[in-house]
Amino acid sequence: MSGDIRKEVRRELRKLRLGHDVRACALCGEDGENLLKRASRRLVEFHHLAGEANDPDLGVFLCLTHHTWCTEQMRLGIPLSRSERRSLLERLIAVLRGLSIFFELAAKLLGHWADELAGLVSDLDGAFPAWRELDHGT
Repeated sequence: MSGDIRKEVRRELRKLRLGHDVRACALCGEDGENLLKRASRRLVEFHHLAGEANDPDLGVFLCLTHHTWCTEQMRLGIPLSRSERRSLLERLIAVLRGLSIFFELAAKLLGHWADELAGLVSDLDGAFPAWRELDHGT
């Protein structure tokens, strides 16, 4: 089987596994629905967390911004070339490094969102202290 056919088979298997509706960024939720479509690229792309050469199936959907950021960080320490054969241990190193890059960015975003929510709570306390008496479903 040629490389192009194998790649297409993997792509179709991934679609079956993930479903056709998974098209939002795993980090920020961007789905591109409210933005103009680009002619040459989708607004949300599948990001191979360890590089496609190391694990073609391990990945998440990311918006173009987060996909670019994660890919650039990977280029600093993960071999992405298909030309060299790597052992299982070397591929696992790539997987762990790729996951650490992704989770580092996720942690920064989660911290930012927590700060935003803390600011909102503070604003609510100042402007509408009775909000704490509302039923929050707890």
